[in-house]
Amino acid sequence: MGLSLLTGCFLQAFPKSTLPPSTHPSRPSQPDRSPEHPHLPNVTLTVDPQPRQRFEGFGTSLLNADRTYHQLTPNQRRSLQLILWRDLQFRHLRLWFDLPSYAPTPTQRNLTPFRRTYVDNGLIREAQEAGVVTLLLAPDSMPNWLRQPDPAGSVQTGMRLKPGMEVAYGEVLAEFIADLQQTTGITLQATGIQNEPNDHDRILPEQIVLVVKALRQALDRRGLQQVQIIAPENANVDQILLDTLGLLKRDRLAWDSLAGISAHTYTMGATETLADQLAGKPYWMTEAGENGPEEPGDKFRAIAMASRVLNDLNHGTTHWFHFIGWEVSDPRDNATRILRYDLRPFRLTPFQKFFQYQQLSRTFPAGTRFRRTRSSLDGAMQWSYGKKPRIFAAIGQAPDGSWRVGVSNFTHAQFRNSSDPHDQTGYPAQAYQVTLRIAELTQGKPLKFQRLRSLPQQSGRVEDPITLHQGVLQFSIAPTELITLRSH
Repeated sequence: MGLSLLTGCFLQAFPKSTLPPSTHPSRPSQPDRSPEHPHLPNVTLTVDPQPRQRFEGFGTSLLNADRTYHQLTPNQRRSLQLILWRDLQFRHLRLWFDLPSYAPTPTQRNLTPFRRTYVDNGLIREAQEAGVVTLLLAPDSMPNWLRQPDPAGSVQTGMRLKPGMEVAYGEVLAEFIADLQQTTGITLQATGIQNEPNDHDRILPEQIVLVVKALRQALDRRGLQQVQIIAPENANVDQILLDTLGLLKRDRLAWDSLAGISAHTYTMGATETLADQLAGKPYWMTEAGENGPEEPGDKFRAIAMASRVLNDLNHGTTHWFHFIGWEVSDPRDNATRILRYDLRPFRLTPFQKFFQYQQLSRTFPAGTRFRRTRSSLDGAMQWSYGKKPRIFAAIGQAPDGSWRVGVSNFTHAQFRNSSDPHDQTGYPAQAYQVTLRIAELTQGKPLKFQRLRSLPQQSGRVEDPITLHQGVLQFSIAPTELITLRSH
């Protein structure tokens, strides 16, 4: 009996991949004769010759493991871990940390809730055995004794960090990290300071500067110099984020205390303006996802996620995290997950985004050095405020020297032409002929590229190779398609 994600059948001993055989590339299709399609509008993608950021790989967070993970058999748990960390080649695990449950008062500390969610059930250990190399802490909320008094009776303002409590806040985070390591042996590689601190002004930008400095000092005093601080983890790349970076840069100690800049990609992702502001620091995109219902085969949600990945990789991102990797099924909110599972009987179901993440993670392994790519159609191709670009692309060179290309077509039948400046969607469905120009390859010999084209609910289809001549190659791409290329 073979392992099947769609039927819930599992082997006692796992094959090389936990994917069903039907989801792997098989026979090449007919050649894509894109130069013979002059009727298609052309978009030219121009790749700058200067290497930019070194990509460190994909990651995700896991939630509510205390409620369900311990109910699974060892083989079922192993299935979940292998499909995420091995089949998708994800490397980084984001761990949610509820501050009020750990430090309900200035003197009380309680590690039990976090241990129950991630440690005692074996989740962290099993994830590391399956391939996780980075544990990132995601602090969320804050205890009442650190919150600002709420004279207006508003729940929103009640989330705000009290002025003058920045050092105490940093001490609590450092105390938890040290407590976790001493009592469980688990070492964190990185920590944020607060999930989306700009949400209802949980932590004001000027307070973020103070918290970063206090946390670095508190970690160092405890011998935790290896724990990197990334901040601020705002919900979007917007002017608030850029202003916060400006404050951090003006304080030399705060800037030096940061190992990386961080934010999320929802309405607004990484931009060239952000890339210019990083000043050599890594950029961690630590959360992207969607909400609401989703069923397998939803190509629109899948191409939206793939386009955000390509956007961010093209604009300086070094780490890229999806919101939730796998979680028990919830028909009202399955869109947050890459995979869902049911308990009785155990059944694991991938959404369309799973197959596109698989295609992207195998195209862009850790160590890929990206170049900046610009489009004749949409300029910098930025997933930002307002209408989204039609074509997204990211191009880089893998550690083995091969060239890697990802292109998505973010046009869809449900999109309409609109003059509304607040339109946050894209454009009507349109196929394009893509002309890719890589300046670094103009003087070299012809170079063949393997090509994969996304398919519904299966891995990308291997198609006949295409050849780059004097730095130029061409191919067509249909609406909602993801195409990835790899040079031989």
